[in-house]
Parts: sequence; C-alpha cells; structure tokens
Amino acid sequence: MQITTGLVSAVVGSQTVTGNASVDWSQVTEGSWLVLSGQIYPISAVNALAKTLTLAEKFAGASNVTNVAYVIVRDFTPNH
Repeated sequence: MQITTGLVSAVVGSQTVTGNASVDWSQVTEGSWLVLSGQIYPISAVNALAKTLTLAEKFAGASNVTNVAYVIVRDFTPNH
C-alpha cells in the first residue's frame, strides 16, 4: 500500500513532518516508511487528526521542504 495524497513540509534537523489539509493518514501506522526528498525514514508516531508524522530519525534533506510530494509505504516487500 502506498499513500501519496496531499503534500508535506519538513525542516532539516526536525523529526516532525506536517501534512497539508489534503493528507489522509488514517491508514498510516507506526513502523510505516516515509519517502521524502530521495530519502527513506521510518515513522515512529502518527497523529492523523493533527496531520503530523514523527520520524524515528531527523529529516536530513539538503534544505527545508514546503508542500512537496511524498510516499508512505508499509513495507518494501514485493507483492507476489
């Protein structure tokens, strides 16, 4: 399963990722993975109502990002 609805913002060095009004993270769980700015981050907490994710590590992009595309996946196991 992949989730790509809406856009996100993140600050370099922060573990918090904020979604815009269009995100729907009701299906996202701790242990899912966020792909953002070419990097993969494990998600340690989700607040679907506040539209925030907490990453298990700090966002390490080259710069802060605002309203950019993302992908959330539950795992990277190929479907058979």
